[in-house]
Amino acid sequence: MKSQKTNKQQAILLTRVSTEEQGQSRNGLEAQKANLLQFCKQNDIEIINHYEEISSGKYFDVKDRPVLAQAIEAARKAKAILLVAKIDRLSRDVELIAHLMNRGVRFASVEAGLNASAFEIQLRATFAAEERRKISERTREALQALKKTGKKLGNPKKGQDLIDMREAQVVKANIFAEQKEEYIRHLRDK
Repeated sequence: MKSQKTNKQQAILLTRVSTEEQGQSRNGLEAQKANLLQFCKQNDIEIINHYEEISSGKYFDVKDRPVLAQAIEAARKAKAILLVAKIDRLSRDVELIAHLMNRGVRFASVEAGLNASAFEIQLRATFAAEERRKISERTREALQALKKTGKKLGNPKKGQDLIDMREAQVVKANIFAEQKEEYIRHLRDK
């Protein structure tokens, strides 16, 4: 009896959060992953690999996001789709989404489904870009409100961090000088 090779859809999964803090909490990454796993199970999609990225989605150039570049390359090699939970996890930049589409990168999102049209994907990318703009605006407004209340913004230990860094450099320089002292005396005596 001959075994038949199935043409099962294959996917490279990509999960992304924007900040180190979000990456450390793992909440967003785990929620995305669970969503992707459920989608793959429901749609009989074979998972080839999973890439996890902690990077802002605002970057236009893929080279600024090495994990995304690796995921795209893996999907190309395997002739698989790059699957994300939502288009904004791929990018919040309309140009990057259009660039990927124009270069023939096959991707899909759980949110839009496997059969989303290019038009729908572009619309979702536009909404994601607008949400990025709104997030930035809300953050600026919140920071301005804090400034008005007299709250000091930034790293409160920044000055101390610089002092600590200088002290560490002095300590390292002194250790280096102590290690080379005998050789320096030898050169000086010559």
